[in-house]
Amino acid sequence: MRTPGRYSVGRNLLLIVHKGRTRSWIARLTGPTKKLHDISLGKHPEVSLADARDEVGTLRKQIREGRDPIAAKRKALPTNCTFREAALARHNERACDFRNKKHVSQRINTLRDYAFGKIGDTRIDELKIPDVVYVIKPIWRDKRETAERVLQRIVAISVWAVLIGYR
Repeated sequence: MRTPGRYSVGRNLLLIVHKGRTRSWIARLTGPTKKLHDISLGKHPEVSLADARDEVGTLRKQIREGRDPIAAKRKALPTNCTFREAALARHNERACDFRNKKHVSQRINTLRDYAFGKIGDTRIDELKIPDVVYVIKPIWRDKRETAERVLQRIVAISVWAVLIGYR
């Protein structure tokens, strides 16, 4: 399966093929609250089909027993993650999606050059719009394209942090 998309493997297990042809496993389950959730199980081939099926079975058992695996997973996440740590974590997660190694390094280097010195130690859940303006304003006139890219990357990291549960 090389075409990007979601492929059902059966029994609430999906294989997600991303644009960069990387693959990951998702468990699609209804939790104790009767709400449908997609739970990430890891990347393929690091997580085999057998391991993914075992994990789905474990999650299903937890739900039958009345436990909420999504809430447990959120509690296990660090709550004091800084912007720098979140940016590096997202960068490591997405690095394999790009074919050109130069683009991979440019993405983190622009953040390192322009954002980490100013907001790198700010907790990701405390990051506010004035902090982002503080980063972008000095480079907006002279380096408009770079400023736009830095802004896009900060927003992407913030959205990722919400999805992961850091914000």
